[in-house]
Amino acid sequence: MRRRHYDDDDPDDDDPPDTTDATTKNDMADLRDADWYQFIVDIDNLLATGRFTWAEATLRDIQRTVTANRSVTPKQRAAVQHIEDSRLLNLRRRHRG
Repeated sequence: MRRRHYDDDDPDDDDPPDTTDATTKNDMADLRDADWYQFIVDIDNLLATGRFTWAEATLRDIQRTVTANRSVTPKQRAAVQHIEDSRLLNLRRRHRG
């Protein structure tokens, strides 16, 4: 039986690569360069800090919508920016005592 070789990470893997979001490695690179993709990565980075757990549900909802639509709206950007800004405002208030 002849095995197919797919150009992905594991040369011994006989399963085709996941083509849900990209069909080739070049398409995947293009995907990572997309504005909406960078936005969802930025949200992941915010959540990874552990400082935005209070807004995690909202951030995840925005992230899911952006991923599903493959686009980001100005209102979604503003919502995330407001979350970031509110964190800074809370820090300033705490330091003023």
